Amino acid sequence: MIDQGVDPETGLSNLLFGVEIDPQLFPISEPTACTCGIGVGGVDLPFVPSLKATSAMLAVTNKVTHEFDPLEGFDDFLPDTAVKENAESGALIAGQQWFGLSTLVEPDEFSQPDLGDDENLKLLFSMTLAPGEVDLLNEATVGQFVGFTLGGQVGTAHPPEQFVAFRVPEPGSLALMTLGVLLLARRGIVNSLYAIR
Repeated sequence: MIDQGVDPETGLSNLLFGVEIDPQLFPISEPTACTCGIGVGGVDLPFVPSLKATSAMLAVTNKVTHEFDPLEGFDDFLPDTAVKENAESGALIAGQQWFGLSTLVEPDEFSQPDLGDDENLKLLFSMTLAPGEVDLLNEATVGQFVGFTLGGQVGTAHPPEQFVAFRVPEPGSLALMTLGVLLLARRGIVNSLYAIR
């Protein structure tokens, strides 16, 4: 999680949650809805009243500098209630606050990302909340599992898959966090440890 500071116009804290994903994207040949979601907290963890996921994107990210370049066609996921409700109905962790997003990807915009040796592909969520609730969010997520979904629409050849990532503090920094130990739970696969900043 990266704290991007307080927006002077809205007065809200802006955060960026990131998780590394498989760089091989599901190929398309016609306009296709791509969906994603994020779920934070859980039973007996704090609820964060003002928390919202405002947008999301896939981005090619430099592992050293952490700079990112949004992937064309996947750079404008916007809130989607149906995606949120689907994630909640199949949640792997009870009591999480879920946010769903979607975008329509056109075939002429789609291309598999071409990654360099120092690059990976990340799903990045832009989140806002009241500055006074940042500690609540940290209580609800640090040392806890955060839920994610990624895929197409429900009932298609590429339905959303849900997985979880364990959020731990990055050594030497309280402000920057790491998401790691991705568990692709629906497939029962434990992936490698990913360092996400």
